[in-house]
Amino acid sequence: MLLLIAITVQIFIDRWLEPVIRKRLETLIIPGSDSLYNFQLDSIRVNFWSGSVELQNLHVKVDSLHYAQREKAGNLPALTAEINLSKGSINNIRLLQLVFNKKISIGTILSKNTNITISRHFKKSKQKIGNTMNEPLWKLLQPDISSIKIDRILLNDINLNYSNADSATAFHWKFEHCSATIDNIRIDSAATADTSRMLFTKDIAIVFNNIKMQMPDALYSIESKQLHYSSEKRTLTAEDFKLHTVLNRQATYKKIGYDKDLFSLDFPKLNLIDFQLPLWINKNILSIGTLEFSKPVVHVYKDRTMKTDTRSKFGKYPHQLLANAPFTIYVGQIKVNDALLTYTEKNQKTATEGKLIFQRLDGTIKNITNDHEQIKRNPRCVVDIQGIFMNRSPLHAMFTFYLDETDKGTFETVTDIERINATELNPITTALAQTAVKSFDIKKLHYSIKGNEKAGVGNLKLLYNNLAVELQKQDEKGDKMKGRKFLSFIVNKLVVYPDNPMKDEERKAMGIRVERIRYKSFFNLVWKTLFASVKEITIRVDALKKDNTKKTK
Repeated sequence: MLLLIAITVQIFIDRWLEPVIRKRLETLIIPGSDSLYNFQLDSIRVNFWSGSVELQNLHVKVDSLHYAQREKAGNLPALTAEINLSKGSINNIRLLQLVFNKKISIGTILSKNTNITISRHFKKSKQKIGNTMNEPLWKLLQPDISSIKIDRILLNDINLNYSNADSATAFHWKFEHCSATIDNIRIDSAATADTSRMLFTKDIAIVFNNIKMQMPDALYSIESKQLHYSSEKRTLTAEDFKLHTVLNRQATYKKIGYDKDLFSLDFPKLNLIDFQLPLWINKNILSIGTLEFSKPVVHVYKDRTMKTDTRSKFGKYPHQLLANAPFTIYVGQIKVNDALLTYTEKNQKTATEGKLIFQRLDGTIKNITNDHEQIKRNPRCVVDIQGIFMNRSPLHAMFTFYLDETDKGTFETVTDIERINATELNPITTALAQTAVKSFDIKKLHYSIKGNEKAGVGNLKLLYNNLAVELQKQDEKGDKMKGRKFLSFIVNKLVVYPDNPMKDEERKAMGIRVERIRYKSFFNLVWKTLFASVKEITIRVDALKKDNTKKTK
């Protein structure tokens, strides 16, 4: 009798259960995608007694005919995917519910060595984006499947390929040896109404390891030890994130052909908090509550011996670039902790390098957005940074960008620096201006500027003592700098004020207007306006008018 029962059950499994499972799978993939996908499956092995199923060589592919029809109709989903699964197991299946109640209830799904290819169908945020399906998934599955419940899916050793299907901005990224955990999947009417779910799940946790890839322009490469995303926590964390040029500095400039700024970024830890990934996927809205940088290191290098890039930079201030982004952006705030920023410039005449160093930078950038409704509520993006300049001088800088006046490029900035001396300035002035600062003790510098993309108007308060300079020039071999003693003597006696105030009279620079050079950057205008204001306070303009010799000028 027992033998007869066992044979009967086995015949039932072979003839009825496996075809039913295959039919349920076909319903899930083909009607469930509104015929966008089809599939192939080599074999199904069912263990009725343990409630498990093994799949061999499952291939889910996009149906080219239906893809073309939906592309023409403009209702492709934001993402399409193809899956190649060599082997997977489904455990703790309630097989009787599957057969007789048309309910799919599964404990865990396990897979290894899965290849997944994802294509993004990018649409500009201004385009109207509606539902890509006429009905929700749970309705499309009926009457063959009434509901689906899966406790957990574990995907190990995934090879993930991501590409942008838009030919205008096409690129391809490949991630190897990834892993993912997908928890608490529900596909029914109640789960569809649950806004906390993403793709019918409570949490999708993905780990990317040892990322190495190039940017679309092949100029920079990106590396990261690990990326971790959680849909439930809405966080994306990157460890040891780096961005560097693919080639060395000399080869990069040879490839570019002009004096472009080169960047090197090292972020030990990068956190995106309250990151709304579904908004990005479905509506092309980049929404992040807080972006945190912990101990970032940023190096900027400019080689002015290269050909000058004379293309117009009008319309390319930071907030203008933000306004012209092809998608909607809202970042509540960026928090920076213990940052190091250096700017190195190679002089066009001397071929020597001067470096500005900003250390222990802490601060925030708030309200980074191009969303019109958000700008109506708050039209200002404010950068507030504190730190140390050139190893010892306290620095506090605030930049205000007016997001509702990006057509004009309106901005304001206020900067305070204390305790600067000649030791800090010499490496910069010697390399970039062929001038050594013999002595210079700045007690306080308070500088403000209001401007737009055409010009800046600056005001400067500068208190200092013992200003003395030594003009220099390269020797005959061009290896060393040597002093120009006579000219330096004339400059110190007739051209510069040694102190401010002098005789209890404080000089200030007020309303110093500087026109922007059309092919120069935002920071160039800020620097030029500051430089003009410093000259107004430190240089004896009347003395220059009286002594009009060529050398003095």
